[in-house]
Amino acid sequence: MAHNILHHATIMRGGDVKHGLEHTLGRSGQIVRKTEREADALGGDLMIDAGFNPVRGAAILKRLGGGDLGIDLFAAHDSAGKRIAAMRVLANARIPR
Repeated sequence: MAHNILHHATIMRGGDVKHGLEHTLGRSGQIVRKTEREADALGGDLMIDAGFNPVRGAAILKRLGGGDLGIDLFAAHDSAGKRIAAMRVLANARIPR
């Protein structure tokens, strides 16, 4: 949903994003990972607005096989650990204590 709201399909069809094996390399990879981080942030905001805890939501990534394999070069997403840490930062900034 966040990718649609942020119009990422337009970016992904742009000339700077390669397809196939080069999808996550170089400038293309930077763009892909940026869109994934933006979608995660918006998703976290939407979860908070709906009354859910985005950190608990992101924790499912580890159970879905999003473990840290150490092969960031070919990854479209940050590691599960980094994504969960980003949700913690977002939650700490948005959720009153």
